[in-house]
Amino acid sequence: MARGDFLSEATSNRGIFYATWIAKDKPLDAPFAALSNNQMGLMLAWSNKTLKLVETFNDALQSIDGVTIVSSRLFEAVYLPARLDVPTTVGFYVHREEKYSLEDVRDAVRLSQEAWITLEPH
Repeated sequence: MARGDFLSEATSNRGIFYATWIAKDKPLDAPFAALSNNQMGLMLAWSNKTLKLVETFNDALQSIDGVTIVSSRLFEAVYLPARLDVPTTVGFYVHREEKYSLEDVRDAVRLSQEAWITLEPH
């Protein structure tokens, strides 16, 4: 249901669907938590103009039979050269949640830009 009705509505409202996270086996010593078999993650990109629709789509997801909890986290890209033209091919996405002192933000963005150029072709 989520991948059908919800995503077709999201993309018709200028949301760009680019990833689904589902449960997978992981090494026991992996430094991150895995999703359970009854969880999934959806990743969509929105322009600032359509961001107000996120709550509408949360409500739509919550209305699907069997869905008990819907939670959202919004991230703003520090450096995304293609704007909302995110790749939708097989691959992986890296999201870093970091905290910087205000005086260090400029260096963090510069380093992210340099890393993006190196990593994006792969």
